[in-house]
Amino acid sequence: MLRTLLILGRISNLPTVWTNVLVGWFLCGGNWSMALLMVISAVSLLYIAGMTLNDAFDAAWDREHAPERPIPAGDISRKAVAILGICQLLAGYGLIAVFDQGLIWGGALVLSILAYNWLHKRFA
Repeated sequence: MLRTLLILGRISNLPTVWTNVLVGWFLCGGNWSMALLMVISAVSLLYIAGMTLNDAFDAAWDREHAPERPIPAGDISRKAVAILGICQLLAGYGLIAVFDQGLIWGGALVLSILAYNWLHKRFA
């Protein structure tokens, strides 16, 4: 099950997410702090949520084009993946809300993640 979760979240890409956050943080004059750790954690959860939800949204496409993905392979159900992705999304945004770090931008990111996953296979 752990392997399935790692595949769903595309965990191997997280260092890129972290370096992007670090560059933005320090270019804006930030310093090493708990707020930075919170932002990295929140953005990591939002990234993993987006990747997880991608599999839930694209399950039909994956059945035809990527049968090795966890849902078409029968490793996990589409419903479980959707629930997991929504929980990850809420946890990421929850971290932003708890520490009051960019609620509007965090909300925009959450909406962007959902819109992308819903729309990206609908248009060539």
